[in-house]
Amino acid sequence: MQLFAQLAMASLPVAFAAKGRGLLQLFYCSRDDGSCETWAPFSGAHVARLLDTPATDALPPAGLKPFPARAITGWRELTDHPDPAEHEELGLQYDHDFGRGTVTIRSHSPELEVRDVQGDDAAEAIAVASAGDKLGGWPRWIQGVEYPSCPRCGVRMHLLLQLDSEDNLPHAFGDGGCGHVTQCPAHPDVLTFGWACS
Repeated sequence: MQLFAQLAMASLPVAFAAKGRGLLQLFYCSRDDGSCETWAPFSGAHVARLLDTPATDALPPAGLKPFPARAITGWRELTDHPDPAEHEELGLQYDHDFGRGTVTIRSHSPELEVRDVQGDDAAEAIAVASAGDKLGGWPRWIQGVEYPSCPRCGVRMHLLLQLDSEDNLPHAFGDGGCGHVTQCPAHPDVLTFGWACS
């Protein structure tokens, strides 16, 4: 498997409040013949783990040409927003008036009601998750909300790291897809990876 990411948990920004210690590592089957379910969390086609024992350098397996090494030299904080696929769960409702070509956006909080927005992209105008590689924030969903559940406790896992196609890795997830390393909030050692494309 190809090494896709390695982060020292102790080096992450304090504001991120990382759970777990050691090295976060993501290994991924980069075969392009479709024989592995690389898109599916817990498929066995990738390994996401926290390595909490002392790390040693290792040579790549024979026949595997590793990606060029890239180093993170700093972190930039940004404001992120939930993708439209999560808006309803977060309390936003969209009422479409197709005759007038408008959308009324309602919320559980009356002060957040927006009336008669024009166009088909009203949800995107309210909030869209940031694309690209990022630590934490809101996942950018391609096909819909796909948080995996922890196999140990059944709790929804949280975004730890987003990897977008051809951002910092020379790899595309399907047709311009986006991948997510997720972590159980109750069991930091339970991690997985999944991706979707259009």
